[in-house]
Amino acid sequence: MKPSIARRTVLTASAAVAVTSLLSPLAVQAQALKGGRLRVAVLADMVNYDPAQFSSQNFPLIKSLYDSLIEYTPEGQAIPNLASAWSIGAGNNSVTLTLRRDVTFHSGAVMNADAVAATLKKAADPKLGKNLYATMSAVKDWTVVDPFTIRLNFSAPMPDKQITDLLQFISPIDPAGIDTVETKPAGTGPFMLAERVLGQRVRMSSTPSTGVLKSLCSARSC
Repeated sequence: MKPSIARRTVLTASAAVAVTSLLSPLAVQAQALKGGRLRVAVLADMVNYDPAQFSSQNFPLIKSLYDSLIEYTPEGQAIPNLASAWSIGAGNNSVTLTLRRDVTFHSGAVMNADAVAATLKKAADPKLGKNLYATMSAVKDWTVVDPFTIRLNFSAPMPDKQITDLLQFISPIDPAGIDTVETKPAGTGPFMLAERVLGQRVRMSSTPSTGVLKSLCSARSC
């Protein structure tokens, strides 16, 4: 007996969500960069475009629109992403990030330390920080050392894993788009919003020349 249309739809959606959840940005980078179109079924419409709004509906799409400061491999190893390097200070009271110099937001603005600082300010605001606010309670303040270096100072010593978790949670937002980020994405991710029909579809177009994938596309034909 052939499965019903409803059953096929549910199975397709479940499989698509599972595959999307398993593919980290770094896993995508490891694959050959090829053109084409991909249609993915999702089980619910996203809440908004704020990367600080952690939810099961938002996660697969947000990770396409934004990049995190660092990422984890499938084995749990912290690796560079928007931050090319980081150094945990003596006593685990701070962490200093060196940012990539070749990344821009979808608007064309440079992703730099001031942008990260603006994102941290939003995250530390109880009215704007959303799910990231509680995590930011461990951060005492931050200092922009130079245009591509920023240091986060902690209220008390933090374990290494808690520090890298914090860095992985933070997805820089274009400062010019912070006030409207719930309705208009403002990230550096490999895709940007092309169309949204509420409750029906979200269409994205690739932007490999602006975010973390830029250096890969410089060496290949994208």
